[in-house]
Amino acid sequence: DLIYLDLTDPTGAATALYAPEFFANCRTKLADGGALVLHLGSPFSHPDRVVSTIQKLKSQFSVVTPYFVHVPTYGATWGFAVASDVLDIGRVDTATLGARLASRGVAERKFYNPQIHHAVIALPEYIKPLVR
Repeated sequence: DLIYLDLTDPTGAATALYAPEFFANCRTKLADGGALVLHLGSPFSHPDRVVSTIQKLKSQFSVVTPYFVHVPTYGATWGFAVASDVLDIGRVDTATLGARLASRGVAERKFYNPQIHHAVIALPEYIKPLVR
């Protein structure tokens, strides 16, 4: 299972979509081993939101893995997180990732590959304090 939340920023009415109770509700909808994925926002423009969202996810899930990539549409580095009670995306080796892509016929990709998988979760020093 995967729940992918492509949400607006956590302001106004959307604040409820970033509450621990909402994340807990999402968790109840996931099968064992399932994951919730959502954006954290910019670590430069809104570091407080990044910190807050990660803390709320950690209050509901056993494993929370943040990652950061450049998003050309925004012209900025943007954060995302994978939250699960089982899945730890940092523990899958590149050979396994490559084999999974091949076995599923996933050939054409513009960004993702097994090496990038590990690169995006390797956090730069300036981001590490935000995700602890």
